Parts: sequence; structure tokens; C-alpha cells
Amino acid sequence: MPQPLATLRIALCAVLAWSAGAAAGPILPKPRIHAGPERFDPGFAVVEMFTAPGSGSCVKAEHALSRIADEAEQTDKRVYLLSFDVGDAYRKKFKPDQIPSHLKYQLAYAKAERMKQLTLPQIHVNGKLTPLNKAARQIDDQLREAPLFDLGIRAALLDEEKRIHVQYRARNAPEGTALNIALVRKDGNPDAGSGPRPEPDLRIVQTFVSVFLDSESRGVVNFKLPNDLPARSFSIVGYAQDPQTMKILNAVGIDMADY
Repeated sequence: MPQPLATLRIALCAVLAWSAGAAAGPILPKPRIHAGPERFDPGFAVVEMFTAPGSGSCVKAEHALSRIADEAEQTDKRVYLLSFDVGDAYRKKFKPDQIPSHLKYQLAYAKAERMKQLTLPQIHVNGKLTPLNKAARQIDDQLREAPLFDLGIRAALLDEEKRIHVQYRARNAPEGTALNIALVRKDGNPDAGSGPRPEPDLRIVQTFVSVFLDSESRGVVNFKLPNDLPARSFSIVGYAQDPQTMKILNAVGIDMADY
């Protein structure tokens, strides 16, 4: 069962640090372009999960949702699992401008959902709070709904593969829509073993940035990679979101293992 955490002040209203979109950058070498409605499958599902290490219920949810994401990859479905590790941040007191980004994001959901208490694991499918036992059905439902505007990203490795340069573009997005771009680390489970059903890979959000979109938006985002991990260990997920309702409106992704 979800583990209740200490009641947090929703008045913090900690919405992500939205910033204006950057100007479009140079043409990238050999870009891989992904555009939402141009894909064969009509819908998408962004599955966000807020977790903490050492929690048995979080581990159970991570494994269940990771299996769904693995199966989706094998059939080229647009299912993007994002695991946000909030750790023990909820146990500490922060000034409003010092709250860790993952906890800020969870608080933004709490405000939109009018939640009095945060829980771990906390799961959202395309921005809707969803119990673990209903996540698979909710994902299937979302895959049947096509997005209403175009969204695309492309990426290139720069600086001897130490930096990922991401360009994004959106057409006909509702004014004020936020675009979240996440650098996601795909990790093998250290307790996987070698049995007939090994544990699935986890998908952990390393960092993410957010920008505002308008009807015709283009911009660039750069991610510096950790020194000890190659680019192929990561994927890039871009997803457009209504910052008031937190509903996710479109999403695209790139697996850097393909580069």
C-alpha cells in the first residue's frame, strides 16, 4: 500500500521553474527526428512515478511499471516511464526557492489534485493520479487517443559525447503549455539475477528542464552527461503539459542507444 508522508504545505505552489524558450540552434549532424502525430501509433502514455529508495511498495511499483515499459518498447508503442526519486526530501524543511526540483514537481501535482497529503509511490498517467492496479488499463486507454498538435525533438552528441544537444519544435500548441524535457537514465536492476524472468530496467530521471510553448515554438536544451556514464545509457523524453491541470498533451522520446 502507498506509504503516507508528512502533510506538506500545498501553499508552496511549487510549479517548475518555467523559462522562456531559447532560440533555435544550428542544424545538427545526422539528427533523429521524432514527431508525435506523425508516428503510426495514435496515442502516447507518460507514466510518472515519485519514489524513495528503501520502500518496498516503491520497488514493487517500479518493477511492475518497468515491465510495461519494456513490453511497449518491443512493440514500438509510445510509453515513457519516468521515475522521480524524491528521497528523504519530504523530511526536511526548505525555503520556497530551495525545494529540490523533483519535490517541487510532486507538489505541483498535489496542488492540481488538491491533495492534502503526498504518498509514495505516487503514479500519474498523462497527468492523472492513477493507482498501480489500474495503471495498465489507463495506459492502454491513453494509447488510443491521438494528440491534438505536433511535437518533435532531435538530438546530437557534442563535445566528444559528453553533452547531448536537443532541439525541440511544436506547432499549434495551446498558449502557455509547458514543455518538459527529461534526461532519463536507463539502469539495470542490480538484483536482477539470471533467472528466466530477470528484473526489468528502471528509468530514472537524472534531470529535466521546462520551457513555455506558443503556437510556433522552437528552441534548444543542452544536457551535460555524468563522466562515468556513456550517452547510450540515457534517453530523452519531451512532453507537453498544461501547468494548471498538469494534464500531459503530447510526448516524444529518443533512445540515445541508437546513436
